[in-house]
Amino acid sequence: MPRSYVIYCALAWFGTIATLVVLRLTALRGIERHRPTRYVKARHPRKWHDLNYTPVLGSGTTSSFRVFGFIFSKDNLMDPVVAGLKAHLRRLTVLTIVVLVIWMPMALFFTYPWDGLRA
Repeated sequence: MPRSYVIYCALAWFGTIATLVVLRLTALRGIERHRPTRYVKARHPRKWHDLNYTPVLGSGTTSSFRVFGFIFSKDNLMDPVVAGLKAHLRRLTVLTIVVLVIWMPMALFFTYPWDGLRA
């Protein structure tokens, strides 16, 4: 086997593993993002109404931008559980963004054949 083929296979394997890590981390964040909002809905209904109120549609629709802003705000509603849930989701969100920013160039780089890069 040519050496370039072995290197290409190793990099493709690494790219596959990196893709699986990104998918798992993204799925985990998607699941974990509901924990703080469920807690706020149960314990702080006024804040829940503020986060989910849309002028035309009313309350009940989830505004991801408002929830994202709430997660990164300093407003903990004087509740240590909310502070802990928000801190956990902030760490997970930052980790997801960092992994995605690192993974995207790697995925683009690994999709091009090595012979095309020599020209």
